[in-house]
Amino acid sequence: MLGIPRAKPKRLRIDRQFRLNDEFAHEILVKCPGCGGCAQAFKPQWDEKKRQYSISMSCSHCAQQHQFATDRDCWNSLPLWLNTNVCGEVLWALNSRYLLALQDFISACLRENKLGHYSNRHLYMSLPGWMTSKKNRTDLLRGLKRLRNRLGGDCV
Repeated sequence: MLGIPRAKPKRLRIDRQFRLNDEFAHEILVKCPGCGGCAQAFKPQWDEKKRQYSISMSCSHCAQQHQFATDRDCWNSLPLWLNTNVCGEVLWALNSRYLLALQDFISACLRENKLGHYSNRHLYMSLPGWMTSKKNRTDLLRGLKRLRNRLGGDCV
């Protein structure tokens, strides 16, 4: 294959620390319990008295306001708008920015940790094994495409 330029493998350089709660939880896309449309929830607030998170949601389709109460594993108990089944697991994203971060990580052929240490509190380093496995890359990219399509015109 002489003369045909090959595309460079996509490279992801992890050189700054970022976490799910700090970077992506300010805007969460959820399914409205009232109308079933895409609604916007806001960063979970910890209620020390009740020992649970409280999440406010507002729907621009039906103008309803809702409160979700959840334990510390709040992402698994919210009705997230962006979720799909992939490889027998649930692939989810909080919003479009989180979806892009997942896309960058999953599509990268070379993932370089330039932090100087390992931290499971970093977004990429806390992903489950089925998401980091090369054998699932094609299925995951298809799943991410389905999630991008859900963002269409009816989402905030």
